[in-house]
Amino acid sequence: MFSFLEREHGWRVAVATGNWRRPAALKLACAGIEAPKVLAGSEDGPNRAGVLRAAVEAASAGNDGPRVVYVGDRHWDLRAAREVRAGFVGIAGAGRCEVLAREGAVLVDDYRDAPGFAALLEAALPRST
Repeated sequence: MFSFLEREHGWRVAVATGNWRRPAALKLACAGIEAPKVLAGSEDGPNRAGVLRAAVEAASAGNDGPRVVYVGDRHWDLRAAREVRAGFVGIAGAGRCEVLAREGAVLVDDYRDAPGFAALLEAALPRST
């Protein structure tokens, strides 16, 4: 999915996680997922929004007006996205769906449909005012 989004849609993919960077990269590798070039972890910010800001800054270096959509599965992910004025797509499941939906998140059950997921990211982009 990461390479599809970068290659086919021009996204710069970054991961912002509450984990430390090295264990997060190991978890991705164990799942057979190549970590994106930008991987921000808990050592990069004092809270979730700070980690997300660090990921956005690193991924948008040299770009004007980055397109930012945060994909997460918890209410604190949605709140961090709002704090940094990013779009948000919630991953539904395990009882979290109701909480995210109540807070106004766009939800996806399955993001294996790459073109559909890319369209959802585009739709979740914050609109300029």
